[in-house]
Formats: sequence, C-alpha cells, structure tokens
Amino acid sequence: ETKKTQSADEPRKTTTHISLDLTRGSISRIHPSNSDTSIQYRLCGQHISVENGVEVLRSGKFRNILFWFADHTEAEPLSLHAFFLTYDHFVQTRRLCRLIQKEITDRLQRKLSCCGVMIFIHWWITYYFDRDFLLPDSKCNKNFNSLLALFPLLHQDKTSPNLCDRINSAKLLILRWIHVKSKKIHSRLHPNCIPPSRSIHVPTEPAFSALTNTQMMCCFEDITASMTLFEFAGQLSREELRLFKKISFSELLWLEWRNKDSGRINSQNVHKLIDRANDISGWVAMKILAGDSPEKRADIITKFIRLAGKCAQLNNYNSLMEVLGGLNMHAVQRLKESWRMLSESSVQKLLELETLMESRSNYKNYRETIRTCRFPALPYLGVYLRDLTMIEEGNSTYVDKDNLVINFEKMVLIAGILGDIKQFQHPENSYEPPFSKLGTQERNLFVKGLRAPVNVDRLDEISYSAEPLPTSRLSTGSSGPLVPLSNIGPLAPSSSCPDM
Repeated sequence: ETKKTQSADEPRKTTTHISLDLTRGSISRIHPSNSDTSIQYRLCGQHISVENGVEVLRSGKFRNILFWFADHTEAEPLSLHAFFLTYDHFVQTRRLCRLIQKEITDRLQRKLSCCGVMIFIHWWITYYFDRDFLLPDSKCNKNFNSLLALFPLLHQDKTSPNLCDRINSAKLLILRWIHVKSKKIHSRLHPNCIPPSRSIHVPTEPAFSALTNTQMMCCFEDITASMTLFEFAGQLSREELRLFKKISFSELLWLEWRNKDSGRINSQNVHKLIDRANDISGWVAMKILAGDSPEKRADIITKFIRLAGKCAQLNNYNSLMEVLGGLNMHAVQRLKESWRMLSESSVQKLLELETLMESRSNYKNYRETIRTCRFPALPYLGVYLRDLTMIEEGNSTYVDKDNLVINFEKMVLIAGILGDIKQFQHPENSYEPPFSKLGTQERNLFVKGLRAPVNVDRLDEISYSAEPLPTSRLSTGSSGPLVPLSNIGPLAPSSSCPDM
C-alpha cells in the first residue's frame, strides 16, 4: 500500500508510506535515493521509518528490537545507549543473554553472519560491563557466566572473516575491566559513554590557597571577611560538582527520585543535591534577615547578587539558581526598605541573572547558554529532572493495550537527557585548578556551615519583625517586590513540579 503526497511549497518532495509484512531481514534495497522521501514500514513486529536513507526504529516488541540491532551493524550510538540504559526495565540480564544466544543459534542454522550480534555485545561490554557484571553479588556472577557462554557459539560462525578479531577484542576488554576493578582504579579508566565535546576554560582570576578552619568559620559569619567572592563561588562549585558526579543513571530512570517509598534510598545522590540546594537557599535568606537594619540587609543582598554573578562567571548554574532561590523567598522579597537601598548596578545585575535563569519558554535562555559553555561547568539539575518528568508523563512506555510493544522513541529521548548529564560528569570537567582542594575537615565545615533547614513560617516571622507592615496598608495588602523573581522555578521537586 503506497501513498504519495505533494506539497505546494515543495513540489518535488514526496512522502511514501509502505506497509510490509516480512519474516526477517533488512530491506535496505528499497531505501530511497531521494533525500526528501520518507518511508515508514513494519518489519517483524517493528515500526521503522526511513528518513534521508537512514532507518530509525520507532517501536517493537523487546525481542524484535534485539533483532533490529543484530541486523544493523551501524546503528546510531544513541539508540544503543537507549537500549542498554533501559532494557532491565523489561527483562533481566540473564534473560537478555538467553535471547542473544537464541539469536546466534538461529543465525548459525541459517548460515547468516553474526557480526551484528558481536558488535552489539562489544558495545554492551564497553560501556555497561561494570554495571551488569561486576557488582559483588551472586546475581552478577550468574550474569557473567551467561555472557561468557555466548563466545563459544560465536566462534562457530565461519561467514564473517573479522569476527574472531572482534571476539578477542571483547575478551581483552573484559580482562581489562576485571583488572581495573581489582586494582580499585575503575574511576580513572572508566570508558565514558559520551566523550567531552567542550573545550576547557580556566577562569582568569588567580588561584587561592586552601582555607583554614578559622577562615572557614569567618566566611559563614561575613561572606567577605576572609575570602573573595570568587573563591567562595569556586569552593561552592567544587563541592556541588562533586555531588553532581555521584549521580548514577539508575537514580534518574523512571522518575525514581519521586518515589515516596524508595526515592531517598534508590536516588540518594539526587536528593543530596536537592537538599543542598534548599539548604543554600535557606542559608541565603537567613543571612539577609540577620541584618539589623535596612542598610545592613541591603549590603548583604548586594553581596549575594555579586556571588550569584561569580557563579555565572564560573558556569555554575546550579549554585546560581540556589542563590536566586534564596533572594526569591517571600521573607526576603517583602523587605522593601532594604531593596530600595540597592544601587542601580546591583538591580541591573540581578535582572540579568534572573533573565538568564527564568523558566519562561522552557528555560530557553539557560539552555542556549549551557549548550555552548566550556568546561568547567555545572548545569542546573532541575532542568534535567523537569525534562525527564515531561518525557515520562507525556509518552507511554508501550504503544499497545497488551503492554508488549515498546515505545522505543521514548527510550531514545531518555538516553539523550542522560547523555547530556554524562557529559558534565566527565573527569575533565573540574574546578581544580584554579581552586585548591580543601581537606576533609575543612570541607565538612564548608558543607555543614551552609546548612540551614528552611522553616518558611519562621523566616516570615523574622521578616515581619524586621520590617513590619505599615498600619495603613494592613487592610489593603502589600504590593509586589521591587525586583521580581517570579519567573524562576522552585528549587525542590514535588509531585506536581519536577524542578529542583
């Protein structure tokens, strides 16, 4: 069944929809030579589209998706990552090995090449061997034995001249993984899913020595007493990037961090960064409210605006949002006498930062900035959590009523977000140098000193005590703040809002 449509604006462009019911095999011979032609067809339970001569898998049953990768030796890397990141949601690792074993046996009987299967296995070993086969439990040992059982079958294939080289390469890679694990240097040699595509940028301001305990305690009482704002922002960036790099993919899949029962256990690193964001915002608000006069509070607000600017200069958008979140709290925004005392330059700087991080148009300004920034950089985690939430809630996992046909396009979307996160977890993304590493005791002081559990009612009480409402306005209500930050999303995720 073939249908051709022609556009008035593009008279030469045609879209062809072809429905085929074939048993197995690729149909690359019917791929269009015209780059403007699009073909969609179903093959062996798979929904496939061909655009610009490239086949794209849309959906299919799990085993049929496996067939797809076995038949396509040049599958898109993002599709392979999408499969291996999400397959354990549908089958266990040993079940996947058995399906691969059946595929190899079927190909041997039909005298077909197993090269595509070997490439599939090699990709699995290269990027996900540590996750699926190296954990210290009996389950991973059984998985490992199931994987090893595939190699004798692959050696029986005589139709692929380079297959033995690929098998030996995979075996050497396994030995390398085991060696790395035994030497406990896995973190140095771990092959990254996505190599860094960003250049390294070292901030132009000079490096600073490690802070003493006394200096650390002073900086909590007065943010500029014993350190520059640039150094403070740098240490803040180092600590939060360290937490960001600990987040694993399993903590982000299927909205696990929002699970009320197991979220804090299975996604503990996500929650650590979320809790720290709320702590920093609360700490900012408490420091401002600690001022005993409008002049003093205005001075503290100015310092925090400058600190937010330094975070932006260091490409640390997570801490930038935390500081803006503290400035955006009701208890701080209602301090109108304090806000009126800000200089014009401070107000303008705050508006620039607010525009950068506003949630309008799905964080358009921020996304354009983070897409082109250079390392070191720390992205705003809340945008990733928002994107993953929208993908999960806006796309069904299955496309049929029986929950058998998997929506693979959704898996590719998820893999794209996780790939962006992985890029910022690369070892080359580091704030050292120029910022020296704090010792364990100093780092603990830095972390604990910024913890300020937010009690909104208590903050409001302090705020109204500092600047009571005028008697003439008690009945009419108060007007909005002089520097509105209403477009900035909330810091903590909830059941209804995925922002951080």
